[in-house]
Amino acid sequence: LYGSEPPQNDKPGTIFLESATAHELAHQWFFNQVMNNPVQDPWMDEGLAQYLTYVYYRDNYNGRAGDLYIDSWYLRWDRLDRADIPIGLPAGEYSGVEYSAIVYGRAPLFMLELQKKLGEEGFSEFLRDYVEIYRWQTIIPADFKGMIEKYCDCDLSALFQSWVGKGF
Repeated sequence: LYGSEPPQNDKPGTIFLESATAHELAHQWFFNQVMNNPVQDPWMDEGLAQYLTYVYYRDNYNGRAGDLYIDSWYLRWDRLDRADIPIGLPAGEYSGVEYSAIVYGRAPLFMLELQKKLGEEGFSEFLRDYVEIYRWQTIIPADFKGMIEKYCDCDLSALFQSWVGKGF
């Protein structure tokens, strides 16, 4: 795991260690500071942790490194032929392959869609305020949606319905 040999998940060990470290550090914000129900809504913290891992690669290397990390989300989702499975299902409703593909692959792609709606600066501002407002609290998806809609001053119901699913 810590050396360049043997490969982990088809990636050299040092690359896996770096991405896993960035991802787990992102959990210091999303799930450790702003909590959600990881059994009912795993997309919330895992999607944001994956998104912040992308930001890490983009900002610390170059745009291409960030793009390659995004490609890894599509590779996960490709295991299901990009099936239109909602990201908002409870953890127990996914098979093992589905959980990885949807929660770690499709959920961060949804975060990227939200970033496109708000712009990079707007989404960063949203995330800063999200942590500040909901720090040490447990948030539900409807509150997440309501807050981000305030930032874009728009109705994101159709976007949430197509990605998250049920009840949006």
